[in-house]
Amino acid sequence: YIVVDAMQPKHPSTQLFSSLDKVVIGACSLMGVVVVSLLWRRFNLDPSLAMGLAFLAVLLPFLGVYMLRGSEVVNVERDLPRFLRDVAEALRVGYAFSQAVSRIAASRRYNRFLDRYVSALAVLLQLNIPVSKLQRGINTRSWLFNYSLFILCELEYLGALSPREIELLAKFIESVESSKRRARSVLTFYSLLFILAPIFVLILAILAQSMLSSVSVGNIAQFINIGLVSQITSYTKNLAVILAFSLGILAGKIRDGTGLNTLYAVIALSIVCLALAGWNQFSKVFSLG
Repeated sequence: YIVVDAMQPKHPSTQLFSSLDKVVIGACSLMGVVVVSLLWRRFNLDPSLAMGLAFLAVLLPFLGVYMLRGSEVVNVERDLPRFLRDVAEALRVGYAFSQAVSRIAASRRYNRFLDRYVSALAVLLQLNIPVSKLQRGINTRSWLFNYSLFILCELEYLGALSPREIELLAKFIESVESSKRRARSVLTFYSLLFILAPIFVLILAILAQSMLSSVSVGNIAQFINIGLVSQITSYTKNLAVILAFSLGILAGKIRDGTGLNTLYAVIALSIVCLALAGWNQFSKVFSLG
């Protein structure tokens, strides 16, 4: 996936989030953090729980917009080979490229996202926009659609557009999509392992603390340094937080090929903070018992 990402044609329209999306994410995140801060002061929440909720307040708006925009890209790239094969079939019948796209826009339906792109392309072709400037008139989030449109426009400009070339392009798109799905499934599995690794550390620490607390009331209590146990427990909590952040950054690097993606680190920190809040609550209940 990293190799495929490095080979992607870079274009300003390949940005997943628009300026409005970023404003919405920022505003919702800020409102969420303010609400969590008010709840923390009003109900005297556990600091770990408050931090976990604050991370979730930042994370959930981003994930919501990401899933919405990501579904657009997935749907467009899923049906893109069908659109290319329909163009190839129309060329075989004898239609010109502009006529083929107009005919497909009027008669075929793929999904609402790709249909919108095809309709916009048909309108631009009907306005006799030069094919060299055609790609600039369509703002898409799918780099595969941008790439396919670039190839189609270049072939049409050179007079080399033929059904065979379009069929080869459709097969290439299908192979890229298949490779991306396989790579994403494997890398997502490893990313989840990295995110959940700090939780395993906390679980082991909880079990160790429970065992030491239970034996500290027996005859071997004199051999157990309660202060040392508390210190080790505190170090374990700090270790879990450090692991959450570092492994989250590593998961982003492995899955997306960049160390600047902090999404996985925020997810891991949210889980760890909520787990620490549960640990503190468990310790209080256990001590009361």
